[in-house]
Amino acid sequence: MRNLYAKFNILMIVVVVATMLGLYVQYTNSRALVYDNAQKIADASACVLKEEIKGWLSQKAQIVDDLANIVSMNRLNNEELLAYLKVFLQKNPEFASLYFGSKDNVMINASGWVPPATFDLRTRPWYVTGKKLIYTDAFVNASKDDLIVTIAKPVHTAEGELLGVIAGEVSVRTIVKSVNEKTIVTNGYSFLVDGNNKMLAHPDYQYDLKSGAPALDAEYLSFAKMVEQVPAGVIRYSLNGKDGFVAYHQVENTTWLLGSFISLTDLINPVEQMTQSFVIALAISSMILGVMFFLLVKFVITPLVQLNESVKQIDVEKFPAYRIPVSGSGEVAMVSRTINHILS
Repeated sequence: MRNLYAKFNILMIVVVVATMLGLYVQYTNSRALVYDNAQKIADASACVLKEEIKGWLSQKAQIVDDLANIVSMNRLNNEELLAYLKVFLQKNPEFASLYFGSKDNVMINASGWVPPATFDLRTRPWYVTGKKLIYTDAFVNASKDDLIVTIAKPVHTAEGELLGVIAGEVSVRTIVKSVNEKTIVTNGYSFLVDGNNKMLAHPDYQYDLKSGAPALDAEYLSFAKMVEQVPAGVIRYSLNGKDGFVAYHQVENTTWLLGSFISLTDLINPVEQMTQSFVIALAISSMILGVMFFLLVKFVITPLVQLNESVKQIDVEKFPAYRIPVSGSGEVAMVSRTINHILS
């Protein structure tokens, strides 16, 4: 009897362990799949948005580049250059202004703005560009009603002599709107940080244009410092109290850092709910298995063991009147009666 009990106990343990192992494998695989998909979704969102911003900036930069080539090849006087700038500004209303700053500190501005006498344009960040086109960090314009970026390119003669710098100011409202509206999924968002640790775009940040873009809070500042040495990647990070993945990319030719965050909380919940369902199913299965084991022992194993012990006591020579005890009306009782008839 002990041997039978041991076998059934082992069988029950094997079934339970196999079920639990299958549950664990299913849970870990599902969790790994969710993590992998979350990283891919965040990275794809950041890549698409980066290309959109890059394309928008490139379109504006092409206008400045064309103007620089015109000035370089034609050696225009101030009146002719002003006329060109006004035509370009009229045809490209996304520019707040287009202007040329000469090496002699003369500014020709299509918007009509005249600098004060003490203004030295050669000290401005957009003027000190070297030999390539640049984008400045975003700043509040003079009228305190918009956040703008200056796109500038130096103008040289064929011999390499610097004539001045062509520059244009464009609002970042389009970029801010695009970033704020690019939701990854219901549990994600994108954001844009500039080189001065200011938040250019974020769906939860409110802007006061008189003060410029808001400074980064501790979480975002820590994130920006963490990834500043690597231009692109995906890392596990917690933002706004939510655990998730952040895909980030440096926007080419700028100091901007674009990030796309996706929270794992809402993605993991279905997996955990599925796991809870498996655990409940395992508990119910174990209960059913236990009841079946109890009934099997009570109505099959125990009667068989008792029958076996009774058969061992049969000795027709010494105890010819011995008969096997009969209880109940099951199959074991029928076998006991048959043996008793044979003995009789």
